[in-house]
Amino acid sequence: QNNTERQTEGFTRRLLARDQVIEILGLSNDTVQQLIDTRQLSPIRICGEERIDSLDVDGLINTYKRTAKRHAGTI
Repeated sequence: QNNTERQTEGFTRRLLARDQVIEILGLSNDTVQQLIDTRQLSPIRICGEERIDSLDVDGLINTYKRTAKRHAGTI
């Protein structure tokens, strides 16, 4: 386990660089910036480097999944 991974409530917490978030979500840099601007993701700065909590990314994915399920149920 490296220094950016921690066990939290049964989940592995990692601090991700923006490029990693872009790859995980399969989105463009501009779209990830929009998620940050709308506070759907909240980056932190450590020694001047931007990092995003992997649990926040997982939470974002789950939110969009719940929204998709709700919309699928109303069609």
